[in-house]
Amino acid sequence: MEKHLEMTKNTINSFNGRLEKCLNGDIALEAYCCNAEKTDENYINRLRISTALIFAFDEKDLKYEQLAHKLFLEELIDRENNPYQGIGSTVEILTDILARFNQHDKYSPLFSQMKNANFDCQCGYDIQLIWHDRSLEQYSLMESVWLLEILGYPKEVQELKDYYGLNIDYEQKYISELAIALTESEEFDITCCYRALIKYYIEQENFQLALEYFIQSIPHLEKIYSPKPFYAVNLGRFMSEHCFDIMINLESSRAVLWQFIIIYFPEICNDMNESWYEKAMNVCKIMGNECMLSKVELGYKRLQSKCYITDAK
Repeated sequence: MEKHLEMTKNTINSFNGRLEKCLNGDIALEAYCCNAEKTDENYINRLRISTALIFAFDEKDLKYEQLAHKLFLEELIDRENNPYQGIGSTVEILTDILARFNQHDKYSPLFSQMKNANFDCQCGYDIQLIWHDRSLEQYSLMESVWLLEILGYPKEVQELKDYYGLNIDYEQKYISELAIALTESEEFDITCCYRALIKYYIEQENFQLALEYFIQSIPHLEKIYSPKPFYAVNLGRFMSEHCFDIMINLESSRAVLWQFIIIYFPEICNDMNESWYEKAMNVCKIMGNECMLSKVELGYKRLQSKCYITDAK
C-alpha cells in the first residue's frame, strides 16, 4: 500500500474506538460547546467522528443513522451560532448520510433548517451533494493531503509532502488564481482570491504586500451585496480582521485603512469572535477613537455574556 493511503487509513482507523462509544450513545466530546471566541471547541471532534462514520457506514445498522442524526443536530447549532458562519465538511458528510434515509422527506425539514442556518449555507449548501463515493484505497495523494489537513493533522501532512517532494509555491498559486478570477469571476470570488493572498502575506509577516493587495481588493469588496453587504457575510468578517492585522503591524497603513474601515465599523462590531474584538479594540486605541472603542467593548461584553449563558446550559 502506498504511503499516503496507509497514513490516511491509519488516521481514520484511529477514530474507531471513539466511534464505537458514539454509536452507543456517548457524544459528549462531539456535542456543541461554545468557547471564549464563540466558536465550537468540539467541531474537530465531530468532523473526525463524522469522517469515520461515513467510511464505516452500515446502512443495515440503525445506530449509524441515529448517530448521523444526532451529530447533524449539533452541527446545526454551530452553523446557526458560529460568527464565522461557514458550511464545512461535517455538514456535507452528515447530509450525504442522512440523504440516503430521506424517503418520504424524513429529513427534509432538517435540511431546510441547515440551508437557512447562515448566509454561507444559503449560498452554498447543497442537499444533493455526494461527499463520498469511493473507498479510502482509491484516494489520490492530493486527496489524502486534503483530508488530513481538514482533520487537523499538520505533521502527517508535512510528512507526506516531504516524502513525495511536494513543494507548493503558495504565493504564485494565489497570484495566478487572482489573475484568473479578475478576468472570469464575479466580485465575491475575486475577493476570496484577494483574501487568500492577503492572509498568506500576513502569515509571512509581509504586511506591506498585504496592504497593497488589501487596497486593491476594496472596490471589489464593497460591491458585494447579494443579498447582504460584505460586512454581514463570512468573507467580510475575515477581511475586516485582516485589515486590523495590517494596521496593528504596519504604521504606514493606518491612515488609509482607517478611512476605509471606520465607515463600516458601526455595522460590523456586533456578533464577532474574541480574536476579532481584541484586534478591533487594539486598533481603536491606536487610532485614539474612544467612541468607536466603547462600541466594540459593548459588542465584546455581549459575546462574553452569550458564551456564559451557553456554558451554563
